Amino acid sequence: DTEADSEQCSAQVDTDGQTDAKEEGGENEKVEEDTAACPGESDANPADECSAGAEGSTTAEEGSTAEGEAASASDSGQAAESDSNKDFVDLCVQWRNKLGEELKIMVSEAHDGELAAFISYALAFPQSFLALIDTYDVTKSGILNFCSVALALNDMGYRSVGIRIDSGDLAYLSRLVK
Repeated sequence: DTEADSEQCSAQVDTDGQTDAKEEGGENEKVEEDTAACPGESDANPADECSAGAEGSTTAEEGSTAEGEAASASDSGQAAESDSNKDFVDLCVQWRNKLGEELKIMVSEAHDGELAAFISYALAFPQSFLALIDTYDVTKSGILNFCSVALALNDMGYRSVGIRIDSGDLAYLSRLVK
């Protein structure tokens, strides 16, 4: 009885909206989708078919085409996201170079790792970008890296929330940063 039930559960959906249900005798017979449910299930979702045959619900030819299209769409989506991230990083570096000249801060003294951390955080939370700028040196690195990422976010249509300083002479550093 269970063998017959598992044979009934190996259903495949055709493109014409009907289901090929494999009978115990090994012949395929066209049946309506409502009757393709597994034994014990009622009103099964045609897309789900049954738990035993859910993964293989398309024919081999349809599956390879669908998988190829899905992989291609996924790859192009990842490529677009990767390009967007690369553009954002380039924009941050461009702003850092411009600001270094304007603020008379040597870009070579700014910490690249801090910039990378700010960029990663901004990519993850573009609407709530808040940076701790006293990790290395507020005046030589933190403010330059924050401003470059904040301006790049602004160019992309977002607004940074602000900065945080939690060590050193807070009164002096906060006046200096303003």
